[in-house]
Amino acid sequence: MIPGAIGIVANIITAYLVTITSRKSPVLIGVCVFPVAAAAAMYAMPRGVEYRQSLLAVYFILQVYQSITPVVFSWAFANTAGHTKKTATTGCLYIGLCVGNIVGPQLYLEAEKPYYHTGLTGNLVFLCILAGTVIAQAAYLHYLNIQNAKRRKAAGKAGPAIDYSLVHSSKWAEMRAKDAAARAQLGHIEHFNDKAFDDMTDRQNDDFVFCL
Repeated sequence: MIPGAIGIVANIITAYLVTITSRKSPVLIGVCVFPVAAAAAMYAMPRGVEYRQSLLAVYFILQVYQSITPVVFSWAFANTAGHTKKTATTGCLYIGLCVGNIVGPQLYLEAEKPYYHTGLTGNLVFLCILAGTVIAQAAYLHYLNIQNAKRRKAAGKAGPAIDYSLVHSSKWAEMRAKDAAARAQLGHIEHFNDKAFDDMTDRQNDDFVFCL
């Protein structure tokens, strides 16, 4: 029950941090630190009755990993426009998750108990790969947003598009009104989501904002 409770609390805190920062990648990297540190500690720590409490504490820290999956899924979902593409992307992620759940336990070899170095090494390697991938993807998405902003200016539009995805819906009307007023002062009139149903990719749509 305690590991499940830790997972619930970690998910709530992670969701709150994503909301107040309006960024998923930094929060995701921060979340990865806990299971990486815990897995490394479990790899290095000795076994024995006298270490039981320390090992249990490290195991509880490891449970923070449960908040990684929701952020990864929501990040992919937010950066994909169109129901079909969202469904396909989510499906691929879910297949990968299922494969990982099948393969992962096989790395914990009975012959290695109670240390399970192969399994813990696998955890460490893939968690580090995840953190590196998050950093690389955040940098790439930032680059795509810059390119979109340049295309908007080339098309005569004023300023970068605004990302409302991590802002409470109660603030959308006020934000849109301020944005419309600012654009009107520059002599530019733009309708919100006027390309939402156009047949174009996310990268072709200069109104699309990639969530970082």
